[in-house]
Formats: sequence, C-alpha cells, structure tokens
Amino acid sequence: MMKKNKMTFLVFLFSSLFSIASNAVEGFDVIVNPSVKLTSMTKDEVKQILLANKTSWPDGKPISLISLAFDTSEEEKITKEFMAMTGVQAKKHYLTKVFSGILANQPASGETVDEVAELVAKTSGAMAVVPKGSPAGKAKVIPIQ
Repeated sequence: MMKKNKMTFLVFLFSSLFSIASNAVEGFDVIVNPSVKLTSMTKDEVKQILLANKTSWPDGKPISLISLAFDTSEEEKITKEFMAMTGVQAKKHYLTKVFSGILANQPASGETVDEVAELVAKTSGAMAVVPKGSPAGKAKVIPIQ
C-alpha cells in the first residue's frame, strides 16, 4: 500500500512539473529598442503591455508598441497566445484604448519581421513580440521567462 501511495505522489509531482513547464512561452521572443534596460520579461508582463494595461518601462519612459500586420498568421498566433484574442479583436481593443485616451495611437506595424525589427530598432522605447529565432537586426532580443 505504501508503494502505491509513493507512486501516486510521484505521478502527481511529475504531472505538476510538466504542467508548469508547458505554460512557458517557447515560440516567441520580445524585441526591444536598445535603449530599453531589461534583460528578461515574464509572459504576464508581455501580456499586460500588449493589452495596454502597462504603458511605461520601469524607468518611466513610454512603451511604443510595434506589431506585425494584424492580418498575418504570425500576429494571429501572438494575439491568441498573449491576449486571448484574434487579430481583428486586438485591433478593436487598441482602437478602444486610443479613443479612451490610454494610448496615443494604435501600434505601428510592419508587414514582415524584418520591417518590425527595423521599426523597433529606430523607435525609442519600442517593443514587439516576434516568432522565436526571428532576425532582430539592431533591436535587442529579450527572452520571455
């Protein structure tokens, strides 16, 4: 009977650890303007920024969101993963934030990851989420913990 309880506990322990590990974000990176002084971000921090619930960096400088065009399959995956929305819903969400005065304007966007990386590199305080391993150009890659 004791062996069965130990086995049940071990199965529970390993399944719990697997569940925690599976919540990690493996398919995406954050890229930021080199002026941003961060070395990592959590999935929740990224989510709060993308939802425009957090609009400034820890040093007080404003965050400038950059995204892939909302009609790309990559952006659909990003909005689903971090915002639990479709691209169309995310676009409406940003319009609401603009009209309510929380954001000055909708995120700038690029048609390709290269365009997004270029915009991030030249825009002070900029941030974008891109598919993991995408070329970052002069932007800085921040892993999502």
